[in-house]
Amino acid sequence: MSEYLTQVVELIDRANFDEALKILENLNWNKSTNSCAYQYLGLVYVLIGEVRAAEEVFLSYLLSLESTQAESALKDLVYFLQTNLTQELKLNRLGNAKLIYEVIVELDPGYENSGMREKLVEAITFYASSLSFSKDYADAVAIYEQALQLDSNHGDTLHSLALTYYHLKNYQEAEAIITRAITIDETRVDNYLLLAINLEQQRRWQDTINVCYQALNYDSKNLTIYEILGRSYSKLRQWNKSLNVYQQSLSQYPKNTFFLQKMSDTYSELGDLKNQLLYQGYADYSSGNTGSLWLALKSFHKYLRLTDGSEINDFYFYGCLVNCYAMCNQTKSAIDCLDVALNLFPHNRLEIKRLHQSVLPVLYSDTQEVELYHQRFKLLLDELIKEKILKTQTGIDDFIKSISKKSNFYLAYQYKNDLETYRVYGNYINENFQKMRPSSCKPIIPKALSKKRKIRIGLISQRLEGLGRLYLGWIKYLDRKKYQTYIYSVCEQNEDSIVGLKVDFQKFSFQYKSIYYSMGWDEVCQVILDDQIDVLIFPDFGIDPILNLLAYLRLAPVQCTTWGHPVTSGSPTIDYFLSSDLMEPENGDKHYSETLVRLPNLAFSLPPVELPSLDKTRSDWQLGKDKVIYLCSQSMYKYLPQHDWLFAAIAAESEMFQFVFVDPIHGEVIRNCFAQRLNQTFTKYGLDYRDYCVFLPRLSNSDFLKVNQLADIFLDCLSWSGGLTTHQAISCNLPVVTCPGKFMRARHSYGMLKMIDVTETIAQSPEEYIEIAVRLGADSHWRQQIRDLMEKNKNKLFDDQECIKGLEQFLYNAVISRAV
Repeated sequence: MSEYLTQVVELIDRANFDEALKILENLNWNKSTNSCAYQYLGLVYVLIGEVRAAEEVFLSYLLSLESTQAESALKDLVYFLQTNLTQELKLNRLGNAKLIYEVIVELDPGYENSGMREKLVEAITFYASSLSFSKDYADAVAIYEQALQLDSNHGDTLHSLALTYYHLKNYQEAEAIITRAITIDETRVDNYLLLAINLEQQRRWQDTINVCYQALNYDSKNLTIYEILGRSYSKLRQWNKSLNVYQQSLSQYPKNTFFLQKMSDTYSELGDLKNQLLYQGYADYSSGNTGSLWLALKSFHKYLRLTDGSEINDFYFYGCLVNCYAMCNQTKSAIDCLDVALNLFPHNRLEIKRLHQSVLPVLYSDTQEVELYHQRFKLLLDELIKEKILKTQTGIDDFIKSISKKSNFYLAYQYKNDLETYRVYGNYINENFQKMRPSSCKPIIPKALSKKRKIRIGLISQRLEGLGRLYLGWIKYLDRKKYQTYIYSVCEQNEDSIVGLKVDFQKFSFQYKSIYYSMGWDEVCQVILDDQIDVLIFPDFGIDPILNLLAYLRLAPVQCTTWGHPVTSGSPTIDYFLSSDLMEPENGDKHYSETLVRLPNLAFSLPPVELPSLDKTRSDWQLGKDKVIYLCSQSMYKYLPQHDWLFAAIAAESEMFQFVFVDPIHGEVIRNCFAQRLNQTFTKYGLDYRDYCVFLPRLSNSDFLKVNQLADIFLDCLSWSGGLTTHQAISCNLPVVTCPGKFMRARHSYGMLKMIDVTETIAQSPEEYIEIAVRLGADSHWRQQIRDLMEKNKNKLFDDQECIKGLEQFLYNAVISRAV
């Protein structure tokens, strides 16, 4: 390219079109002038908006050629303009791109390039959408119209334009455009939805209903359609039809809180108090909000009073009622309710017996109650195992339901070595599975390793978003040249979009798959089996019952669990327990049915904690400005009654000490039970617990970290140590007082403090624990020294690679030892 054209190209790139035009117009134009000069001269005229002049330049050049040359030159010119159109799109100069496209069509009426036109229309539509998002609706309309000049049937543009008119409250214009879009593509459901909400604004309820039914022909599971449809019937006061709509939606999504609440509201309109209370209870039960089960229990109680229990023949209701009693610490009532259910529902006998056997208090009133329920659990387990399991499909279904409804989660919080109990339970399930599904329990021999074959690691969890912070580092740092990681995310329903921490699991894994409750059991197993996993890890086994359906089968040659829930599985199909070398006691091997693997350091590579800006003060949470704040942020069910005296003993040393607890997800009912225990203990010391103890409501993660930053000292729980909470406390430089227990689950904080070489606050007895806590509270100078040391050393805790090397070595050895 000649020097002057190089200058022209540079000027065009910088959008200095006037200077480029000067250079081109000053050329000595004749028949020998380079064809590129004509192309760039016409292009510059287009870019400055002189389209007519550009067309004259292009045409004059083409007409000066022989007919055979002109045909080839036209192709070259179109290609040149297409290239520059693409460049203008990249530079987001949409007006220029549109002008270039129009010139191409003018020069070559037979021009066909739907891909280029589609790119241009999409770019213009996207720009218009950004204007609409900024509420510049009038400008957006004008831009959408430009896009439609290029393609009058472009579906996205029509939909977006109609939506913009809707925002402008020009409902008639919006209706006309969206109706046109539906004519073009009658299967596109979001067009019907837009038309329906547009008609709603015009209070045309029957028309809205008609449109909703049209939409249901193409998407019978769309919840928004049911929402609009039910609302429209309600506006017409056709309550029974509203109920039918909500029942249809609940048949597909039984736990949908919104529609359960709508059922309650609609029954209220009908004056049906019984069903209003029933569905209000179901709505609260399914909401997952703090204290929601306590609210549900209140509604269920009122419902029971109206029915006297005689009309109830719904097993699901009894299941909800039992769970409400259990999670609200009304353990005796839960047991009594199960006794009633056992007589009413003989086909669910095994399921009810398992629920009966596994009922445990969330919070114990005293040590005697701990022992009582510990013995009860083991006694009823022996009785459960003796139950005859029918070989019919009904009997098999009853067995499967019995193990999928309840885990042994709360058993571990009694702080006892229940290895034998877990093993008995695990063998019970596995032996029955071997009878029912023998092919799913057989050992799997992995394929031999080769230089080309990567080891496949599977990780299945329902808690990627929470506990996933513990084990994300494994997925992030495993050598991808040697390992492929497969993530199986267990969830209520298929994940339409991946958000939060799950985004990172998806990003760093080889494959990410959703396993949702409505999938069949065989389908779930086949998903995992098809991936031919070498090592399958259940990182938080023991929390969520759904995993009981999988962890007692053989889905991979090697299967492991780890300290996401730091208790043995008891399952004969779990081969290894991946634990922390710093946390395990010397006799740790005796606590597991699995082979214990002591991975280096903490076993997990924990990330740094991103601390929020501290824009709140202690007064925002009614904390004493001059008090010494001891943060006690463990889940409330971790605190056993035999350790309550520690708080009172520390408090007795100074009235300036204040203990801060955080409300449990169960709500105020559990908090009140714990407060009652504290009251009894503090009274023995001649103290009023209310002078020392503060209960904060459930906090967002950001506010929780702010409370950590405002506190002075972190008090670890003796029976079940802090994991993520200690990780966060250390990140905030909080001195951590801990006393390692006899089980690994009581040694998390101990391991973390050892890793960062801050051992001054590790006690060897409860008495020393009190001494350290009191000294930290009374000696601000020593407290600051510990804080400074934690600030200096805490980075040792983060992104540890030694545990990754240890994990890789274990994975390789575990697979190679079983491969053929």
